[in-house]
Amino acid sequence: MDLKINFEWNLPITLKHRKKWIVPSCEALDVHSQGDTEKQAMENLSEAISIFTESCILRGTMPGVLQQLEWII
Repeated sequence: MDLKINFEWNLPITLKHRKKWIVPSCEALDVHSQGDTEKQAMENLSEAISIFTESCILRGTMPGVLQQLEWII
């Protein structure tokens, strides 16, 4: 049996323009992505954050990762 839980984070994002790419970064999680347009770049970053989060939860490393990023748990 699987349990699906959705949650929402409010994370600060920065956007940088690098030649033909738009590079969004979530420094709070040290997750970055890129895209041709701002919309695509943000969608890619959202997917990267989801994969990062799911991976940490599945491996049981989320508390350690957040502590390493200096989050208060």
